[in-house]
Amino acid sequence: MESLNREPRPAGGTTPVVLVTGAARRLGRALVEALAARGAAVALHYHRSRDEAHALAEAIRPRAAGVWLFRADLSDPDEQQRLADEVLAACPGLNGLVHNASIYRPTPLASLARRDWDEHLAINLTAPVWLSARLGLAMRASGGGSIVQVGDWSTGRPYRDYLAYTVSKGALETATRALARELAPEVRVNMVALGPILLPEGSGPDLEERVRRAVPLGRVGHPGEYVSAVLHLLTGASYSTGSIVQVDGGRALA
Repeated sequence: MESLNREPRPAGGTTPVVLVTGAARRLGRALVEALAARGAAVALHYHRSRDEAHALAEAIRPRAAGVWLFRADLSDPDEQQRLADEVLAACPGLNGLVHNASIYRPTPLASLARRDWDEHLAINLTAPVWLSARLGLAMRASGGGSIVQVGDWSTGRPYRDYLAYTVSKGALETATRALARELAPEVRVNMVALGPILLPEGSGPDLEERVRRAVPLGRVGHPGEYVSAVLHLLTGASYSTGSIVQVDGGRALA
């Protein structure tokens, strides 16, 4: 854990105390801002986006009940273990976990490298499962909590050239259901399966137009629509566990 120069205000009672992986940018940042606006205590994980993570932590400090920063390379099993240990030591009352961190790169079968395969599975599958198991058991012992995994609509209709990504997210879907059984009844485990909420950085108008034509709702999604779904599963949805919630504009139907 990195020092933020000032101690966070301790959370207490029913205050959400939530770890968000991949918190510094894009959808992770939007979720952290929404949690802070609700007065939650937020643990921000990042890997390479140090400046963005620190700026976000300072920006949310006046509203959040607590703020912590953790750096970890989730492709490394030792780093996964260290992150779990540090979060449990530093964040009393942890009762929420959102696995937002992910990698999404093309891996054409003809040139698929073992390194790319291993990295996708480590970050998109092993890290979420390991952290869910470690932190979920701690939540169960301390009274309960909620875990939200972030999946993808395409696992049922895989894109060509994205074998490693699709397999990792498909396995995470199965793991979500299995973890829901393992951690019930104290801890709920659910998933949001995303469609085109944010296009990849550097995308042009041609891609946006292709997406618009492919999605029944006729547009790219807004980060707020991701945030709303995650918050519902995280702090509401008290009778839902093992659920896979599509947030894809109907893309899986097209």
